[in-house]
Amino acid sequence: MLFWRVMDYWPEPGVNLIGDWYDLQEDDVRAEFDVALLILSSNEDWIKIPEFNPLRGKNAGLYEILIDIRLPREKKKRHFRPIGIWRPDSRDFILLLACEKRGKNYDPPLDKALEYKADWEQHEKGEIREHNF
Repeated sequence: MLFWRVMDYWPEPGVNLIGDWYDLQEDDVRAEFDVALLILSSNEDWIKIPEFNPLRGKNAGLYEILIDIRLPREKKKRHFRPIGIWRPDSRDFILLLACEKRGKNYDPPLDKALEYKADWEQHEKGEIREHNF
């Protein structure tokens, strides 16, 4: 049973940042991403899941999904961080952006996710569509 719907934020018509990011990833990364979203969607209380992290400070209101994976040909783990927000008064989690975290830095920077969050909340631009697993 799924308690939550996962949505993708499309900042402009024809631009699905999550889908575009996903398509560029290796099979192992896509599999980990899919599993993480399915686990989160089927858990009623995300805050209790260690792979789900609310951000603080200037990034408050954003949430990251922690996907740490060592790809077969790499020595170090890579730290992927899909970033999203809750849709008020709903059971929707909106994915805004997918980042890779290196140390304390996110690529792309979280400022872009904050911009998308503001655009969505102020109804200035963008739309959401159900994420396709």
